[in-house]
Amino acid sequence: MPVFFFLFIVMPIAELAVLIQVGSVIGVL
Repeated sequence: MPVFFFLFIVMPIAELAVLIQVGSVIGVL
């Protein structure tokens, strides 16, 4: 499995997870 392919799939998911966490924190505040 090429590393580029792995990053191409994982990075968007990681970014979505970070955005959801930040949004939940802002929502709580």
